[in-house]
Amino acid sequence: MIKPVLYLSELKRNPEIEVARIKAMMLPAVYFLLEKFDAVTDPDDETERCAVRFREMKAYVDEFFRISMLEASIRVQVGHNISLHLILEQLAAIFEAEPESYYVPQAFWTKELPIKAAALKNNVDRIRRDRKRRADEQQQKELRSRLNSETHKQGRT
Repeated sequence: MIKPVLYLSELKRNPEIEVARIKAMMLPAVYFLLEKFDAVTDPDDETERCAVRFREMKAYVDEFFRISMLEASIRVQVGHNISLHLILEQLAAIFEAEPESYYVPQAFWTKELPIKAAALKNNVDRIRRDRKRRADEQQQKELRSRLNSETHKQGRT
């Protein structure tokens, strides 16, 4: 298994360019996943020689979700304002708009994909809130320290 690069700072390239590339690849990622599900054959068709099962293609979404939920991945999403949950939301919207075009169980696009998208979004939002809270606490600490320092200086004069 290939270990994904999770820290943009580890890249030899410019992180801003890599973030732009990730954001630009979000729509092609949706279409990549759609192509995988488009290959799924009718499960009731016994004549199909090379049947492609839903579960085989679902593995792509599961792996995307697993990698996206890694703490390092979530921190990158927070730090660079990347919204990978939108890929899952878009995929669900396409299945909902064209249910007859894919051999995908309705529960997958009405329940599983929205739950995964919400879980990813919630984790990113939680880390974002935590990061903001810590920054606010640090700012308050520095402000109190400056005020104490100034008060201490005024007390000596």
